[in-house]
Amino acid sequence: MLMTLMSLFAPTFDLGRLAEAFVVLTQAAVFLRWIYRRMRNDEIYRVFVKDIATLHLPHVYHGQKKIAQHLGIQLEEQPDIRFIDFKNGH
Repeated sequence: MLMTLMSLFAPTFDLGRLAEAFVVLTQAAVFLRWIYRRMRNDEIYRVFVKDIATLHLPHVYHGQKKIAQHLGIQLEEQPDIRFIDFKNGH
């Protein structure tokens, strides 16, 4: 009699459902971590490429021109650096 009363009030645990929920939550956490890192890496890559193009390429071109003048080599005109901003529609 006591056992039946305890089983009425005791919470029922379904280990299968608990394991299933754990797997789903773990996969969701791993996916969210992956997507965050992917977005962050893309952002870092864009900033790096823009930094190289705007800050370092003009110095590289200038150094190349000085070396070419020192060696007596005639260089073609360096290409202009232009950015297309797809975010703002320009």
